[in-house]
Amino acid sequence: MADDGPASAAGRVVLLGAAGVTGRATLPRLLDAGYRVTAHSRRPQRSADPRVTWHDGDIAADETLLRAIVDGADAVIDLRVALPTSLRTLGALAQYRKVRDTAMGQVVDACLECAVPRIVRDTVTMVYRDGGDRLLDEDSAVAAPGPMRANLAAEEHARRFTRSGGVGVALRFGMIHGDDPLTAMIESVARRGWFAIPGRADAYVAPLALADVGTAVVAALRAPAGLYNVADEPLTRAQWAADYARRVGRDRLRLIPGWLGGPMGRSQRVSSARFTEATGWRPSRRA
Repeated sequence: MADDGPASAAGRVVLLGAAGVTGRATLPRLLDAGYRVTAHSRRPQRSADPRVTWHDGDIAADETLLRAIVDGADAVIDLRVALPTSLRTLGALAQYRKVRDTAMGQVVDACLECAVPRIVRDTVTMVYRDGGDRLLDEDSAVAAPGPMRANLAAEEHARRFTRSGGVGVALRFGMIHGDDPLTAMIESVARRGWFAIPGRADAYVAPLALADVGTAVVAALRAPAGLYNVADEPLTRAQWAADYARRVGRDRLRLIPGWLGGPMGRSQRVSSARFTEATGWRPSRRA
């Protein structure tokens, strides 16, 4: 049974990364649930909704600003990713590490100083080792090379927050798809006859519809401290490729060998049963 989270009727939550893909999907779900939201983006944003107060600025460089934003919050949700569409962008990998690791550590420190009771942080299911056709739960083995290791660091910061008396919740999101750059890229490649997610035909992927991200984050505000997978029912590459083929009007798509995709090419048949049991959350396809 989930522990008590912030009361939605009066709770104020801070949403970091509110102008990003997952932040934009989450903000309206928080408002639907009755929360007042302090939203942050590096660049100025506007909202006509009186329940949303926007802040901008570099909170990674200005910890005084960070503390001012989180002070008095019932929960802080950190959805910052800083992953550009091209990893060749100068400094992209370093920035990814910084946002997931160093910047998350700063959030934990600020929340401890300001007595914020709860933090929610997203990471990725892609950290799991190739599991073949086995179901992977939160205790399954991980292998996170290079910048992927920053996801494990973010999860450790959440555990540190819990050890210090707060409620730290880490959500390992599946492969997000919807109105986002990754999906647009997959569809573009599909029109040329290829499925852009590398892997064997029988290798599994754990998708997560962008529309389900926000409902999962809201559910996490009442979840016990811990690590949770958040994904839809796993599909094989062949099944998902067939879905995209139908979407772009092709009979079939050719698959890219898994070894070309690194962690993205692994077979990850991920189970979200622990999160469903703790919160009652289900993706829209299974609701």
